[in-house]
Amino acid sequence: MTVKEVFRKAQREAEDCIKNNELNVIVYMSGTKNKRTMLEKLLKEYKEDSDLDFELGVISKDVHDFEMKSYEIIKKSIENYILF
Repeated sequence: MTVKEVFRKAQREAEDCIKNNELNVIVYMSGTKNKRTMLEKLLKEYKEDSDLDFELGVISKDVHDFEMKSYEIIKKSIENYILF
């Protein structure tokens, strides 16, 4: 699985948890240190894109809040990333 696929999968799982009002969860992730670094980069881009879209009026406040909840879950998941 590529890093982008892992990130998208984590994003989908986080969004499902938010829809079910389960905010105190993490998505299991494991792999190499390089993979973790790339996931952190993708997460940073995700947050920046969401903030920019909100500032430009592309997305509503509700959508931005939803994406920030997803961001927090993925961030916690990367912090608990298991290296091997």
